[in-house]
Amino acid sequence: MWQAEIQRMKFRRRRRLAARARGMLLAFALLGIGLAMARGVDLPAADFLMKPAPAPRALMIDGPVTHVRDGDTIEVRGTPVRIANLDCAERGTADGAEATFRMIEIAQKGPMLCRLEGRKSWDREVGVCALPDGRDIGEILISEGTCDRWQG
Repeated sequence: MWQAEIQRMKFRRRRRLAARARGMLLAFALLGIGLAMARGVDLPAADFLMKPAPAPRALMIDGPVTHVRDGDTIEVRGTPVRIANLDCAERGTADGAEATFRMIEIAQKGPMLCRLEGRKSWDREVGVCALPDGRDIGEILISEGTCDRWQG
């Protein structure tokens, strides 16, 4: 029983020494940074923290349309995409039903190639999509008068 107590004491002592060592290391690091800054030394880490984050790169997604939610939202391989240049009537209206039906017709023409802008609208990625022949599906619906151009 006394051996267990000795083991606990050794463990506590090691833990205290490790905590002291971490504290000393932190103190020396802060002291070094403070001295370097006082002397006017440019630290590379400080410059790195001041740079703006890089802009998100546009992503491409291609594949079949797996679902048409409404006139301006489709799902390509399960990824919901809000067509960036479209403003269609809502699905519960007559104009919305027409836009949805027309989008279903367009989606059946083949796989889509979508360029995502790196931003979201609700749960949907925002982007523009094209048919295999290169025609923009948003421009098709706008030119037919089915939908308006989105100003968002």
